[in-house]
Amino acid sequence: MRSSTRRKTRAVAALTATAAAALAACSPVSSSLDAHPGQSDDWSSTYSDLHNSSTSTGESPEDPTLKWSREIGAPLPGPATFSPLGDLQQASLSDAGCNVFALELEDGRKSWCNRQAIGGPRISGQINKFGDSYWPILSGAAAISGEGEFRYGTTPPGAATTARQLSGQLVLTVSMFGQARIYGTQHGTPRGAPLDLAGPVPDVAPDYGLSWCETGSRGCPAPAPAAVTDDGSTFFITVWTPGADEPDLVAVRVNSRERANPDEHVPATDPQAMIEMTELWRTPLPHGRTGAPVVLSEDEDVAYVTGPEGISAFSTEDGSERWHHTTGVETDFAPAVSADGTIVLGGRTGAFYRGEDDAATDEITREALTGSAVLALHDDGDSASEVWRDDRAASLTAPVLSANGNVLLASREGRNGMAIRALGADGEELWSKPVPGAQGPVAGLTLADSGAIALSLSIGRVYLFADD
Repeated sequence: MRSSTRRKTRAVAALTATAAAALAACSPVSSSLDAHPGQSDDWSSTYSDLHNSSTSTGESPEDPTLKWSREIGAPLPGPATFSPLGDLQQASLSDAGCNVFALELEDGRKSWCNRQAIGGPRISGQINKFGDSYWPILSGAAAISGEGEFRYGTTPPGAATTARQLSGQLVLTVSMFGQARIYGTQHGTPRGAPLDLAGPVPDVAPDYGLSWCETGSRGCPAPAPAAVTDDGSTFFITVWTPGADEPDLVAVRVNSRERANPDEHVPATDPQAMIEMTELWRTPLPHGRTGAPVVLSEDEDVAYVTGPEGISAFSTEDGSERWHHTTGVETDFAPAVSADGTIVLGGRTGAFYRGEDDAATDEITREALTGSAVLALHDDGDSASEVWRDDRAASLTAPVLSANGNVLLASREGRNGMAIRALGADGEELWSKPVPGAQGPVAGLTLADSGAIALSLSIGRVYLFADD
């Protein structure tokens, strides 16, 4: 059973959220009460934050030990995320029963679970500051309260990528078919017309093309979540329009206008605001793309896109290419990008996803199971310079950057073993911790602001490491 302290803490959090929501009902625009919170500051979505930066607000642990591990009982499509209510949340691809779980950080016990039509590779929930979460599902997205209650579902066509909050009152979903839609966070009410980024949505099953999303090939128009500016006014995404020879990087502006006077701009937090999306620019990606998302720099001036042979930097103002750097590192993930311009690339994995017929598909390659090299670059403005390289890293995960500048990754050890490693800013190993019983590919590695590390294995097991 949970401790009485734990129960009281969660009860207070729930009452606080309920009270704020009640006050919000009386005064729907109440920034001082923060009644409609934005994304949590902790590692709260697949690549940590709205920028997809894979950086944590927490420092890496100094000498972590395994606190607990838990079998989920089904393949895991993506990493664990952290809730401000003291849980980590994890999706699975189970045939029946629960497939969205909240596990207590203290001991891995289940706080709650829910069943949703989870679909798509490398996905997670997106958690707000009250612990509410938004989940990508086949034909839409689902909202779940911090206490595990289903709130509402949306129904855009196609499997959704990880949802993004544009503000406390708006949530963005982009389906793999390239259709973007904006909803109110409170009730899931559509807030404006959809925007078809890859042309008309085809009349096919919602899971059609999922097998191409992992690699970002042309059969999947939009394989990964958007990168969003902090104020929610602009998002960036890669799109491969059917019939086009190459993919594009697309920038979209989110405008909020007064319904009675469309020429008058009003805050997006106004519940009567008319929300519209406008494409700002579109630029070709001559070096290709992977199935990883766009990453924004800290100052939001640069958008980074990984391709099969390297990484490119584009101006967010007009889409012009600033530089392209051939890395020689084949990776399935977006880079981790720090505020000082450090860019860390690497990691290979397989991908699990579930189709409309509820059949799990396992896309694993021999190369993915052996991992990849890891490379650190620095963005010099008009070019990138190499800082360090670890050709024997055998990285199985997207790199994670801690608040104190360390790099965390899960590496293949020997033929089938696995370890969590920490590298310093110079690439030198700080520590390595074996993961008992680990096998197969990795669904994700994440770092909480508390310094706890969650490792999710694709076979259906979650580990939590932390300092004593």
